Amino acid sequence: MSRIRRWFEWHSIWAHIAAPIWVRVPERIRWRIVYRLRSRRRCWCDLVDDALCYREKDACDIHVPTLRPTGAGRCGSVCDWSHPSHVGEHACSCYCNKFQFVATEGAIERRAAS
Repeated sequence: MSRIRRWFEWHSIWAHIAAPIWVRVPERIRWRIVYRLRSRRRCWCDLVDDALCYREKDACDIHVPTLRPTGAGRCGSVCDWSHPSHVGEHACSCYCNKFQFVATEGAIERRAAS
């Protein structure tokens, strides 16, 4: 497998374009944007992470808000709890406890697989 193909498996072009721009936006403007993006289907905890956006070595690890409340920006999408009871298919909820969902796997299983 080529290096480019391997890079695309683990990285997002969107993140590598948007993250450097988002990090350079002043914090007060990031908070204004995040406040306007809040809605019933967005997890406020994720939006706060977007507004704070800590600098990371890899642009894919920087929190950047999405315009649509789907995927990572949507409440109740993926189980991120590292707890022994959160393995296999289980009932889970987002960090702000606004939405409940059925997760197919837990964070421990994803870490063990990688």
